[in-house]
Amino acid sequence: MAHAQLKQLTANGTKVLIGEFCKLKNPPTIMLFGDPGIGKSFAIKEATEEAGRIYIPISLGRIEPYDIKGIPDVSGEYTKWKLQWFWKQVIDAKGKAVVHCDEATLATDDVQGAILDVIWQKTIDDVPLPEGTLFVLSGNMGGEDGTFAKSFSSALTGGRGFMYGMRTPDVEEWIAYQKPLDFIASFIKHFETKVFYVPARKEATFEPWTNPRSWSQLDGLCKQLGYTDANKDADKIIDMARGILSPTTVNLFIDELGDKVINPSGLWKMESGAWKQYAKNAGNPLKKKNALNDVLDIVIPAKTVLATKEQREKLAKEMEVFLDKVVDMEKTVEIITSFIREFGKRQPMVFDLVSVKGQKVSKYFDELMKEETVKKPAK
Repeated sequence: MAHAQLKQLTANGTKVLIGEFCKLKNPPTIMLFGDPGIGKSFAIKEATEEAGRIYIPISLGRIEPYDIKGIPDVSGEYTKWKLQWFWKQVIDAKGKAVVHCDEATLATDDVQGAILDVIWQKTIDDVPLPEGTLFVLSGNMGGEDGTFAKSFSSALTGGRGFMYGMRTPDVEEWIAYQKPLDFIASFIKHFETKVFYVPARKEATFEPWTNPRSWSQLDGLCKQLGYTDANKDADKIIDMARGILSPTTVNLFIDELGDKVINPSGLWKMESGAWKQYAKNAGNPLKKKNALNDVLDIVIPAKTVLATKEQREKLAKEMEVFLDKVVDMEKTVEIITSFIREFGKRQPMVFDLVSVKGQKVSKYFDELMKEETVKKPAK
């Protein structure tokens, strides 16, 4: 199938678009296409809830035309059409419904034709739908990853609605959007494309495959069940991961949780368990370095502005405690200097207020750099 040339939206862009259309008195239909598992349905449902609307899903790939048009009732003098339950929900919503027609590209030609009549006329046979009802169609376009799609009727694409593509989010976008548990965020940031979107294998039809949706599902389930401590709940987390992530991803996840993820939030809060895990990773300097950088991402994300003197002094005092702990625990000079350098880049005004082991951090940093230079063999 030829690649469609559509304006590409992020998950947040999709939410903004739906939010804007929900403000309209008679909103046109939105059609959203993209790879499976990237969060289309999640974004549509979340946007609906944020707009204060009622989310009503219909899976077009699993219904027949009569499910849309209604079932004929010839018991009386005239034929009447009995509407399906979801149309009653739409009518009862009184213009506050967002009707999500999912799997649009899996629908048969008859089903596509039936839904075309509804979204264009905003009626079911002779029953009008409330003004303000918004239809959002979504689907995949097929590919080499084991997914498939039928051709989509040009009657739907020819001015019947606004058509967009939704692109696969990058790791940072997904983390900002999902706000996953620390150990999931750290794992994905560490391996990135190797574990974030791993296409399905055609030869393994019944094998789970890794995508943003599966990570969102795992993250949500862990939160609901209280499996938020990778040190304590590793076995339970891995058992759930086996059911929704690809085997290659699970194997890497087992290795990571086998070592137990260093919890950056726990490091900053001076939790003994997090610092014990930090010490256990003496042979993995990259993991320790990433954990310390994650602390900065939590405490002072990039472009954070501390406008008042009180804010800067508060952070300086907290950072002094943290840096003293890092210096006590860390024997690799390069890891310490890397952390101090990044801290200085992000907050130069706070940097000048901080002391380490009784001396200004700038002086301490310079001495560490000299020490490191002396240790390096001459070329």
